[in-house]
Amino acid sequence: MLELMQTKNQQRRKLRLYTCSILAVVALMILLAIAIPTVATAQRSKMTTQDKFLTVYGQKIHYVDVGSGPVVILLHNLGGDLSDWDKNRDVLSQKYRVVAFDQVGAGQSDKPFINYRPATWVNFLEGVYKELKINSASLVGHSMGGVVAASFALAHPEKVERLVMLDAGYGYAIPEVFDPHQFGHVPGTLQLLNPSTLEQMQQSLALAFYDQKTYVSDAAIDKAFAGSMLGAYAQQRFIESFIRHEDVLDNKLGGIRQPTLIIWGREDGWTPVALGERFERDISGSKLLVIDHCGHFANVEQADQFNAAVTKFLSDANDRTKS
Repeated sequence: MLELMQTKNQQRRKLRLYTCSILAVVALMILLAIAIPTVATAQRSKMTTQDKFLTVYGQKIHYVDVGSGPVVILLHNLGGDLSDWDKNRDVLSQKYRVVAFDQVGAGQSDKPFINYRPATWVNFLEGVYKELKINSASLVGHSMGGVVAASFALAHPEKVERLVMLDAGYGYAIPEVFDPHQFGHVPGTLQLLNPSTLEQMQQSLALAFYDQKTYVSDAAIDKAFAGSMLGAYAQQRFIESFIRHEDVLDNKLGGIRQPTLIIWGREDGWTPVALGERFERDISGSKLLVIDHCGHFANVEQADQFNAAVTKFLSDANDRTKS
């Protein structure tokens, strides 16, 4: 009898332990279920009612679509997202239908593990056209976005009305021997396109902005470093693509027939004015506007001048169409 009671007690203890283990696992699952949406919610905390999502080639693409009139599509730089156009969208949307989106691999869009290259973003831009039923549009592209805009104009000329290229670095093949006056880099700084430390981010921003006090502060560095993590994988694949000289625009730009405005920051430490001058030579009939006291982000540092120049450039086309 005593042995039987001891056996039952042992069974009860095992049952309690088993029950406690199950409850612990359930509690952990509940905590994870709460935590995961919280992370996602935090990433989207700055979204507004303008933010939307569409699906391109099976990937979720984050975008905004505001205003009405002729369509203008804004294409962000490598490492950026549609928020880079926060100082420009509202102004342009007063006269135009403005579409801006996080390219695949960036911002709040999906990030498949693929070998990203400029042609990838060209393909997804075409997908956005299709999904939003856009027949033609003017393209405004910053840095890598400018390269994508030019590449798209070459591949689909019937879909592009006008072209604006802002500090469109890396459209040309990277030379074997770096000349900082002609290309903007010395060996070793290419890694700053995808900073992996706060120190590297500080160096990257120092090259990108003229107003160091505002845009290279500790707070700005922390914010930029956190934001860069969202697109780090795609950025690294793009760097490898640059090195392989994939989709470069050398000897192709003569095929662009659309009216083209090239905008450059005079103090751009990433891509010096000499590159803008080269684009102006290679694209027939293009015009170069150099903005003083400005680095790689004219649409941010000198937003009023940038907005005025782009609005005038686009309005000139509308005026000629009406006349």
